[in-house]
Amino acid sequence: MINMMILLFMYFLILGPILSVSSSNWVLCWSGMELGFFSLMPLLLMNNISSSKEVVLKYFSIQAFSSVLLFFSGMMIFGFLFKDVISILLFMLSMSLKLGFFPGHFWVPSVVSGLDWFSCCLILGPLKVAPFALLVVFLLVFPDLQLSVMFLGVLSAFYGSILGNNQTSVRGMIGSSSISHTGWMINALIFGYIWAYFLVYMLT
Repeated sequence: MINMMILLFMYFLILGPILSVSSSNWVLCWSGMELGFFSLMPLLLMNNISSSKEVVLKYFSIQAFSSVLLFFSGMMIFGFLFKDVISILLFMLSMSLKLGFFPGHFWVPSVVSGLDWFSCCLILGPLKVAPFALLVVFLLVFPDLQLSVMFLGVLSAFYGSILGNNQTSVRGMIGSSSISHTGWMINALIFGYIWAYFLVYMLT
């Protein structure tokens, strides 16, 4: 029974990003992203270690907050076409929290350090597909912001390297490495090589 539940949640975990990437509607894109996120939570909670549950609660709180920010800012930008500074800033903040790049990178090392390897792979891998696809669309709508987003990517790569030197656990170093690689993936996104980089990142 437990194995069937795991397969069911894994199915929706994969279905969510596919729905987001293939959808042309903003609400469906957001819904697919959240489907993947909520399908991940039961998989994370299957670990019976209490400290792991605290980490999952922290991850859930941060991602739920970023989901709310993303929904409202996305509705203003893609739904009502309000292309004001506040909407753009809120959208970028929600993206930084979702993907774990500067300035929303703070949660990554501590969360990754408290999870098992399988959970780390899910958080740092497949769940980044939908946000990156949305970021591609965002930069198509706002091409003038490419330089600013590239600057955030460089800062993320720099801070990830610094954080990695201060970690005492392998998982913490992996989390810091993810911050750094996310920064480089953002720069690869600007130059059109995001999915090639992401594939290499996933394989290694």
